[in-house]
Amino acid sequence: MLAKILHLTLHRASHDVVTRTLGVILSPAVAHSAQLRHTLQYAKELTGKFRNSRLSQKANLMAVDSVIGPAVLYPLVNTFFSDNEIKPIESVILQQQCAALGLNRNFPCTILHGPTFLGGIGIHSSQQKSHVTRLTIFFIIFVGIP
Repeated sequence: MLAKILHLTLHRASHDVVTRTLGVILSPAVAHSAQLRHTLQYAKELTGKFRNSRLSQKANLMAVDSVIGPAVLYPLVNTFFSDNEIKPIESVILQQQCAALGLNRNFPCTILHGPTFLGGIGIHSSQQKSHVTRLTIFFIIFVGIP
């Protein structure tokens, strides 16, 4: 009876099978293309919902910063995408940020993401936020700086 209870069968997964764990999609082959596709689709879905809403510009910008940003940032911090791989995701978020600010979608990124003391608007990109979050986690865990 005890042998039946403790009997476990482990199935070997293929290297291209992806599994969602703690909000991040991983595969045994460490391929992150599934996570990239999922994050891009999720960002498009969220921005589409906010684009079609009747929020004011200020509320729309707050929604981008408080909903879309963290939803997209969490998987970016836990996976290692290159800057070129993040560009499509960043483009979707950038279009929503520009729409929330009442700017043209072709507004220069250097002014949008540039520091305010140099004449920029000072909105951080997803790439900047993910790098800062990774460094913060590193300092908290390995250096002990809270």
